[in-house]
Amino acid sequence: MRYTAILAILMYAFLSTMSSRVVQKQRVQIESSNDVEMLERIASADGTDDAENGRLGQSGKEHRTAAYIRLGAIGTQKSLAAARRVEQKLKDTPMLPATVALGVWQHPMWHFGDSEIKPFVTTRTSEGKTYAIVNAGLLGDYNDLFLISTKSPEDRKSWTRPILIPNRIYRGFHDAKLAEGESGQLVFTFVQDEPGARNIMEGELTPPKKAPELGKVTWVLSLSTLTQDSDGDGWTDIEEERLGLDPKNRDTDADGIPDGEDICPTMLRKQTKKMMMKCEFCKKLSLQNTV
Repeated sequence: MRYTAILAILMYAFLSTMSSRVVQKQRVQIESSNDVEMLERIASADGTDDAENGRLGQSGKEHRTAAYIRLGAIGTQKSLAAARRVEQKLKDTPMLPATVALGVWQHPMWHFGDSEIKPFVTTRTSEGKTYAIVNAGLLGDYNDLFLISTKSPEDRKSWTRPILIPNRIYRGFHDAKLAEGESGQLVFTFVQDEPGARNIMEGELTPPKKAPELGKVTWVLSLSTLTQDSDGDGWTDIEEERLGLDPKNRDTDADGIPDGEDICPTMLRKQTKKMMMKCEFCKKLSLQNTV
């Protein structure tokens, strides 16, 4: 038994090393390629087919970044036109899409790995719609839960965009279940235990937060409340409260850009430009002229 375990570990290490070498070779090929069509294809991919990867330099988003940089480095009229098309495609991508693909959701920071998002509870209602809850740090808190739904769960690209559930979870929860409740409601139950001690890799000495309630916990989720968007800007009222936006004003900072399309929805465009004008790094890159 002992030797079997050792062999399994060695085999995993070997396969992991070989996989790493293959991915690294692909990265080198991208960074030295002059094939504009291939580079544009890689750089403009939407990431829905990415594989989970926590290693620096080996994720799909880093390959896309390398391909985009290479298009600029080539510096020909053809490659620069391709780079502009990549930029335009990103600009045209809605910040709050109607549907998302289950799978790897890219972390916005380049040095963070990308994790595969999987629902940990699902239920199918009498109306034939499947609801699921996922745990993700989309709004900055990895204790957040989001509700997604679809009428075709076999199509991983058909799920509605994640809607924030206002309640947060705490470590130590288990035995989670999701069920259909009364009309327009879902019932989410789980058992909450003590959080336990932190592990050394967390890099924190403070004890983890303790849940306000231990034992069996029940949340009744009102679908109309979760999805309510009073100003029609794409963010739900619950999400706007989290983000410090005005749920009754579709343009919180009055800069002419609806909150659902504004990457800085609480900062006027002129304030953003003024801030960037003071940034020496931005001046060097002429970024102040892009705002």
